[in-house]
Amino acid sequence: MKTTRLELFEQVWVTPMTKLAKNFGCSDVGLRKACIKFEIPLPPQGHWQKLLYGKGFAKPEIPRPKYNPEIEINPVAVKVAREAHQRDKTIEEALEKSPEQKLKPLKDLTKLHPLTKTIYDLATRYQQAIEKHRKNGISRYRSLDDDMPYEGKGRFHYRPSDGCIPICASFSTMFRSLKILDPILKALADEGYIFLFEEKDRYRQKEFAIEKDGEKIYINIREGYSKTSLSIKSQKILEKLDVYSGDYRNYPNGIIYFEIKHEFKYYPEIFKDQKRIKLEQQMDLVLNYLLEAPGDIKAERERRHREQVEYERKKAIRIHNENIVTSQHAQLDKALQESKLIQELRELENYLISIEAATNDFSDQEKRYAEHWLNIVRHFAEEKHPLKKRVNLFKKLATEPEDPYKYYWAKEEKSYVGITEDEDADEKDY
Repeated sequence: MKTTRLELFEQVWVTPMTKLAKNFGCSDVGLRKACIKFEIPLPPQGHWQKLLYGKGFAKPEIPRPKYNPEIEINPVAVKVAREAHQRDKTIEEALEKSPEQKLKPLKDLTKLHPLTKTIYDLATRYQQAIEKHRKNGISRYRSLDDDMPYEGKGRFHYRPSDGCIPICASFSTMFRSLKILDPILKALADEGYIFLFEEKDRYRQKEFAIEKDGEKIYINIREGYSKTSLSIKSQKILEKLDVYSGDYRNYPNGIIYFEIKHEFKYYPEIFKDQKRIKLEQQMDLVLNYLLEAPGDIKAERERRHREQVEYERKKAIRIHNENIVTSQHAQLDKALQESKLIQELRELENYLISIEAATNDFSDQEKRYAEHWLNIVRHFAEEKHPLKKRVNLFKKLATEPEDPYKYYWAKEEKSYVGITEDEDADEKDY
């Protein structure tokens, strides 16, 4: 649901937060956080109780009244946040059950795994280049080499196209991430995992994957960022330094997110720094998740295959039963057509008898031609007679094996207990 900053300011002073939050489909805590984020003054505690006696607090002026951005409060995002909170609690409970940690982060960045060493060398080289430019008084780094990592929101992106595991972080957080990542990679290598860089599209962009028993797992490490409002003085300083500036500025916040995905997991499994538990304390949980992932992928694939087989089986049953109903409804039309044909054949026989009576006085030669014509007509009339064909069909159905593709009206409806899919009939049935 969307609103604006000024509209939300008016609403929070007219409707209590708990009732207003229901209109937006979120919790009152989430709505309060949105108000604080956009500097919207809220009614003080006890305001609504005093208002019942006509003694509520006066509504203040909103700071920066010309600042009126659109605010989107997404109920889905609220649900995701609740699930993330529940996941954090699960991690805390798991760590309480097993306080002893097997994997520990590196104390220093020496004797690194080749993959972490590649990132470390690139980050170190880039850090030295930036320090050199700063000493020369250059604020922006446009003149650095093209192969340097891309900078965004104060973080540097190390990508598989550079031979790196995908990491997005500032320098300090980057080196901390490598101390966590390196022991995990070495443990995975000891378990027989293979590290791959594969082209994922026609533009030859690469992605990093961890493979075991033919199952691929994708990891991504990133540092979070915080949006901080800037004072007018700070904005002017940044403009002088040729740095783009708006009302807000994004800064890395030092929180590491370790994301794990695979083909059956649309949203990644996230291990991150929490208030009381850092990612260093969750390394065993990360490793165990990666070790169990191949088995989970196979189990999920088998489950989906069973669901697909069950779907096809039920679809075949439904088509079979629909064919029975359709064929049964068609039998009335067929019976009416057959009865009409029988009536026509009876009229034809009366006509042929009249012809025989009219040819009694013919000569032998004339009678021979007349009888020959009558025999021809009666022969084909007998072949076309539906009664004989219908009786023969009943005998055939009773004595011969059932034809799976014809005569659905004579079949029984099937229940949802193992059958194979029926094919469409090639011929019309009676």
